Formats: sequence, structure tokens, C-alpha cells
Amino acid sequence: MASRSTRKRASDAEPTNDHVASQRTTARGTAKIAVQHMVGLAGGLAIHVYLARALKPEVYGLLAVVTSIVVWWESAGTPLLTQATVRFVAWAGEEWRAVARSAARTTILWGCVLALICAMTARRAAVALGDASLTPYIVLFSLDLLFFPLYRVTMSVLAGRRHFGHQAASGVCYWIAKVGLTCVLVSLGWSIRGAIVGSICASIAGLGVAWYRSGLDLSRGTFAAPRLVAFGLPIAGMGALLRIILSADLWFVKALAANAESVGHYGAARFVYQSLTTVSAAVSGTMLPSLTKAHSSKATSSASELVRQAFRFVLIVGIGSLAVVGCCAQEVVVLVFSSDYVLAAQPALVLTAAALFFSMRLVGAQALIAAGRPGLSWLALAPMLPLNIALNSVLVARYELVGAAFATAITGGIAAALVMAFVWREFKALCSLPTVLRTLISGAAVYGLGLLIPAEGYAAVLKVGGLLGAYLVILGAIGELRSRDLQPLLFWRQPWKGAVPAKEDAETDTDGTDLL
Repeated sequence: MASRSTRKRASDAEPTNDHVASQRTTARGTAKIAVQHMVGLAGGLAIHVYLARALKPEVYGLLAVVTSIVVWWESAGTPLLTQATVRFVAWAGEEWRAVARSAARTTILWGCVLALICAMTARRAAVALGDASLTPYIVLFSLDLLFFPLYRVTMSVLAGRRHFGHQAASGVCYWIAKVGLTCVLVSLGWSIRGAIVGSICASIAGLGVAWYRSGLDLSRGTFAAPRLVAFGLPIAGMGALLRIILSADLWFVKALAANAESVGHYGAARFVYQSLTTVSAAVSGTMLPSLTKAHSSKATSSASELVRQAFRFVLIVGIGSLAVVGCCAQEVVVLVFSSDYVLAAQPALVLTAAALFFSMRLVGAQALIAAGRPGLSWLALAPMLPLNIALNSVLVARYELVGAAFATAITGGIAAALVMAFVWREFKALCSLPTVLRTLISGAAVYGLGLLIPAEGYAAVLKVGGLLGAYLVILGAIGELRSRDLQPLLFWRQPWKGAVPAKEDAETDTDGTDLL
């Protein structure tokens, strides 16, 4: 009896071949999706820089408001089936087509409903924000709802099968089309309409590539669509709620700010938040299918380790970003967006902290979804809406842009704390205290170093790169980053010695690795 207990403890302490292979697949997938998100980050930066300079703050602000309204509809509608598709495709194994077909057919109908409602309510939304001239732009942008949800569901099919290479390639095509078409159409004098049409055409392009790579068709699916919808309803509600929380600051600035340029300044600051959350999107997107498999097969130690490493990665990136932005915000904003947007620097710093909080919340929410507990994410987020509205109404009226940023950061911090409490109860896994302390020490050292190094113009790029490099060096010097942390990301090498790749891992190697 004692020897059997000893063997059990030993097996829990040492990762099995399947556990190592699962970690490797997730890490390789994260690396591939990170490439997609880096392209998206570069593409988003190119678009924002071009539009900010071409349209000037007041018009750029109008585009930011219109985009936030339509993105709210996308965020409210798209999660109805995306996360459910990832989970059930991963769960179905060889029978994935039945799930995928039902999801695709349901999404087409759902997208038409969303587009119609968005167009019909466009004038009311515009009037509520105090600018009826936004109406035709919202109506035009509502056409994106016919394509973008289906594009996201098709990407979810690829994620559920862990074909991360195909998923990344489709995302790269989407961003290439978006950057090219948006810049060309705006340069031809289409202004806001050009940016909107470019986004719609990019959704069509991304959908075409993802659809081809997934092998989907619209045959009648045998998997019950109500099952997908039932699982996705709390996630869709959470998506709608979260997008209101993340957009309320911009909407309050539009309604309460003293001048029209303030909206453009805050829109530029929000780009910092959007850029930093791409990291958590890459981590959580690849974590979900692997964690779903680990949880469903009762591989407790593997699931806990996936959760722990995801939180650790997001924390390291978030603290480093906060330290660098803290000492370079004004220089970078002026360099990227021009001196017209210098007022965006202070809210950008606060929104960097908000990005860290909401990234931690996202990773925790994905962990709960993988465990089949999406309702807990809803429970943690629902109280944040009245809190966020109250904070915005008070802080924006008094402090304008900085007040709006603080409202978002405070809400994100509380939401992250609640979700992480639920994750701890479910997995008994979060970042270790030594990791938190070492990361904070490294961030503080980099922040202090940055204050001692002045930089203007293009020298700010060198300063940012140098500080990020110093951050990694310090993390390595104090023992937080080790060589084994890099091994899973070297996805072009042979599997780790002693690890037997899982079947899914081998399939992933043949289905997309060559694309990147």
C-alpha cells in the first residue's frame, strides 16, 4: 500500500510524456499564434499611425467611436459560438466536422441578425453619443457583421484541431489585407468610409483563407447547434458586458469631453491597451484546446501547470510593458502619432496597467471555460458594469482622459482579482509568489534605468528596445527566466529528449508548421 502511494506521489511530481508533449504543443502553438499577433500588432500600428496622421485628431476620434460601437456588436455576437466551437471541436476528435458544420451554419444566420439590428439601431446609438452624423458610418460598418463572426468561428475550428499554423496564416492574411486596403482607400480620399470598407474587405479575405485551410463545408451538421448555443450564451453575454466596460471610457469621453480632439487623443491612448492585450489573446487562444483536453482527461497536474505558466507569461510581459511605458510614454506617443497627440501619453500609461489586469482576467476566464465553468467568469464580471459606469461618470467629468483611463484600470484590477480567485478554487494554480516578486524587482529596475536615459525622436525606439532587453537580462540574472523557458518555443527543433509526442502533436506538425 505504501509503495503504491509513493509511486502515485512520484507520478504527480514528475511530468509524464503526455504532459510534456501537451506543454510543447501549447508552447509551439503560442509561438505560431504570437507571430500572427505580432503581424496584427504591426498592422494595427501601421493603420493607427497612418489614420491618426491622415485624418487628424477630431476625425480620427470619430472613427474610433464608430469602430467601438460596431466592435461592441462583434464582441457581443461572435463569442456565442467561437469558444464553444473550440471546446467541442477539441472534444470531438475525429468527428470534428459535425461540430464545425453546425457552428458555421448557425453563425451565418446569427451574423445576419446582428447586422440587421446594428443597422436599425445606428441612429439611436449616434444620438445617444451626441453626434447624429455617426449614423451612416455605423450602418456601413454593420456589413462587417455578415463576415467577421464567420471568420472567427472558422478560426476557432482550426484552434480546436490545434492547427495553429493554419490559424496563424489566416490571421496574417487578414492583417495584410486590412493594412493594404485601408491605407489605399483612405489615400484615395475616402476618409472614414475608406477605413470602414478596408476592414470589411479584410474580414472577407481572412474568412476565405481560413475556410480553405479548415476544409469546412456547409453540409448539414449532425451535432446539435442548441448545444453550442447553450454553452456559448454565458460567454456571449460576458463578451457583450466586457466590451461595454472596455468601450465606456471612450463613449464617456465623447459625451463629456470639452473638445472633439480629446476623443482622438484618447483613441490613440487606447491603442496601447489593444496592443498589449494581443499577448494574452495569443496565450489564451492556444491554451484553451490543450487545457480542455487535459481537464476532460482528468490530467490535473498538467492542467494546473498550463494555467500557472499562462499567468506567469502574461505577468512577465505586463510588468515589463508597464515599466517601459512608464518612462517612455510621451516620447513614443509623439514619435508614433505626432506632437498633435501628446496629451495621449498620460492615459496611455494608466491603460498599460489596465491591459495587464484585463489580460490576467482573460487568461483566467479561458481557464474556467476549459473547465466547463463559463458561468463563473460571468459572475466575476457582471458587478463590474455598474462600477465602471459610476467610475467613468465621476472621473471623466472631473479628470477627462486620465479619469477615463483610471476608471478602466480600477475595473480591470477588481475583475482580475475575482476571476483569479475562481481559478484558484478550480485548479489550485496561479503565479507563485517568488515569480511575482522577481518580476516586480526587474520591472522597477528597468523603470529606474529608463528615467536616467533621455531620448527623443527615433532615439526613443532604441531606448525602448534597450530597456526591454535589459528587462529580460535582469529576469535571467535573478533566476526567473531559464533556458528551459525557451525550449518549448523552438518549435522547429526535434521533440524534447525523453518525450513521446502525442498524436495530436504529430498531426499539428504536418498541418501548418510549413506555413510559417
